[in-house]
Amino acid sequence: MTPDELFTRVHRQRADLAAVELAMDALMSALPPDVQQKWLAALQSLQSMRTEVVRQQGMDPIAIQQSNQAIDNRKTRLEQAIRMSTG
Repeated sequence: MTPDELFTRVHRQRADLAAVELAMDALMSALPPDVQQKWLAALQSLQSMRTEVVRQQGMDPIAIQQSNQAIDNRKTRLEQAIRMSTG
């Protein structure tokens, strides 16, 4: 792969990720408040269970924290959507 191909691929992946994030934000905002709360509870449960499993497998605490960052970001955005929909 040439540097130009790599550059193009990375930018295409970033654009795809941005589109997915915008779609998730729109979905979160469109859901009824009770479903938003269920989604948030599911994310919190997922993060808790996942953290425990990887901790048992001996993953470094800093690596666990870094890997949980994506879930934390989604939780934050969902909490913002909940605040916006409830006023």
